[in-house]
Formats: sequence, structure tokens, C-alpha cells
Amino acid sequence: MPASSKKSLLEVQFPIGQLSLESYKERKANHGQILKPLGKWWGEKPMVLTRAMILGALFDAAEDPDRWPDDMEIFLKLMCFDPAGMWKRKKEPLPADICFSVASDDEKILFVSPERWAASPSAELRRRRLALEKRAFYSMTFAEQREYCCRVEEIDGPPNESWEEINSYCNTNAGTLSEWVEQTSIRKFGHILKFGDAFCGSGSIPFEAAEIGCDVFASDLILLC
Repeated sequence: MPASSKKSLLEVQFPIGQLSLESYKERKANHGQILKPLGKWWGEKPMVLTRAMILGALFDAAEDPDRWPDDMEIFLKLMCFDPAGMWKRKKEPLPADICFSVASDDEKILFVSPERWAASPSAELRRRRLALEKRAFYSMTFAEQREYCCRVEEIDGPPNESWEEINSYCNTNAGTLSEWVEQTSIRKFGHILKFGDAFCGSGSIPFEAAEIGCDVFASDLILLC
């Protein structure tokens, strides 16, 4: 099967701002990085960047430039850079003052003061607090949300609600990133994407490629001094 002649999203646009912040956060994680216990390599590439490049290369860009914003919206869902994906990545509760600023009069019962949550022992109050926190979270910018989120590779991919939109837009039937990679690469190239890295260093690039479903071939020379 011949390769698709369509341009990929990677060729026409890329979420530089989000990826720059995510790459910085990943590098600053130090020992929290997945491969760090195996050793340190000066040229190690952020795994989030590898993921974005692979998904971007498999994502067919719309032929009509007017639809490129729609392409980017779906791509951000794949990367968990959209509000739903960021909510799934959220690991820290929002401070009370941020939520108080968007609370309705009826929701003020959830607070002791604008800077302090009230105790919420009942299931109903916990449900209302979570709903308020989610609304406040969705109103924040990507950079603000990122302060309360884990790294992309620490979750298993987009939430179910995002997969419905991704599959509808991409004409796929996936529930995981590896399934999406398999379906789009077979459609584009006739086989699962093969990924080679002859100088892989610590292995961050092939590790991430394998993690999202690529067939990977990697090697390197190790010099002992």
C-alpha cells in the first residue's frame, strides 16, 4: 500500500507553547523521570516531544486550511493538552481562593472564608465542591492548569469523553494511544509505524515510541572510560 500523499499535522502546525512548557517540566522532574534510574545522558530528549512528533506525523492535516484549527483541537486532545485531558492529569486540588472567585452565591456554603474550604463530610457537598473545582479549572489557561497536573506519560492517555471526539474526527475506533497509532499508521503506510534510532543514548525516544505502539529498533555505542 503506498504511503498517503496528504500532509501531516506536523508539516503545517505544532503546539510549540504547550510542548515547551511540558518539556521544561519533564526535564526539571530530575529523579521523577521514568528512565532517570537507568542513567543520565546529556542529549536526552523529552518523551513528551517524541510523543507529539509521532502523533503529529500520523495525523492527516485537513486539505482546507480553514479546518486547521479543528485539527489542532483534536491533536491537543490526543496529547492531553486540552481541558478534559488536563483534568485527568490533575493531581493537586485547587486553592480555595481560585474556586471562590468563580463560585455562585449558592456555592459560597462550601467555604469558611474566600481563602479556606469548609469541611465537606457529606457526599453531596463533596460532589458540589468537585463540580466547582472543575469549572474553575476549565477557566484557567494551560500554563495555570499545568501547575496542578502530572506529566503526560504518567497517565494512560486521553479520557473516554475525548476518545469519542478523536475517533469521530480521525475516522478511527481507538480507546488507547497504541490503538490509534496502529489504525492510523496502517491506513497511512500499510503497516504499524516502524521507528528506528541508531544513536538512542539513554533510550527516551525509542521508549516513548514503543509506549504508544510503534515497532521500535534502537541501539547505541557505550564507551566505558
